[in-house]
Amino acid sequence: MNLMHFLTAKTQIISEPLFFSGDQFPLDDEAIADLAINAMLLVMNNGGRYFPGQKEDISDYAALVSYGVRFPWKDRITFGATVDLANDELPDCAAIGLTRHKKGQFAQCAYIFKAPDFIGRKFSALCGAKKVYRVGLVTGYESLSRQMTIEKSNEIESVVDPYFAAVMPDGTCVGSTVDGKANVYGANVLAYVIGLHNDRRYFWDVTATEDFWDGFPAKAHFSIDQEYVKSLFYARSVPMTQAGRLRPILHWVRAHQRRIKEGVDIDIAKHLRGIDSFSMHGVNFAIGSPRKSAPVNK
Repeated sequence: MNLMHFLTAKTQIISEPLFFSGDQFPLDDEAIADLAINAMLLVMNNGGRYFPGQKEDISDYAALVSYGVRFPWKDRITFGATVDLANDELPDCAAIGLTRHKKGQFAQCAYIFKAPDFIGRKFSALCGAKKVYRVGLVTGYESLSRQMTIEKSNEIESVVDPYFAAVMPDGTCVGSTVDGKANVYGANVLAYVIGLHNDRRYFWDVTATEDFWDGFPAKAHFSIDQEYVKSLFYARSVPMTQAGRLRPILHWVRAHQRRIKEGVDIDIAKHLRGIDSFSMHGVNFAIGSPRKSAPVNK
């Protein structure tokens, strides 16, 4: 156990909260479509971007391209600088969208991307880690604001604030700056993203996609409660029934028995049924069911 890990695990840092509240998206179909578009623009703007000699690295944008941007359901919280290794997976990459923007910003997300193993050996603050990540924030600025922009342009501008962070064998998160100095902020970003990434298993997954780079899709994910999924997307344009009415997205099918080909009756539990893709406000969406698994208590 290195000194940074010991201090993070044993010392309560009063200035840092023990829990973080996840941002929530506006509960309105048109606002969700706009949020999806802005998130996908952030992905598209940074898909092939790389500035040698700057502090950002190509891996700072890799999570956006391969994972997309996820927006958590309302009233969700995560541990501060701690990961539940008994129940949560450690993904290779993830990105969580933030909705509380400052003036001049059109999109922002916190991201993590698996770093090379030698980073854990190179920096003493990360020594002994179970998994090491490149983490940080990517912020997209509106073209008219030109905040932190070197030269005038009509294109959107993105700014990266990167760190390294790692998960230790006991689930504690530690962090460092990109030059190896111990830093708690990166640890909090890592725990926040991993927590909300794993929280998706309790919700329906609504994903917006748009092809942008050699057929590779830009993605925006929304974790949505099943009751809200049924009532939210009333403004969609397809698919429709033969009578010209919109097909229901989700509806309950009551428990019943079904006779299979062999003549045996089997019980069918109550479940949700409906379409799995639709278009709304010009954005293509797909729906996936929850992947909830039983928690492990130690």
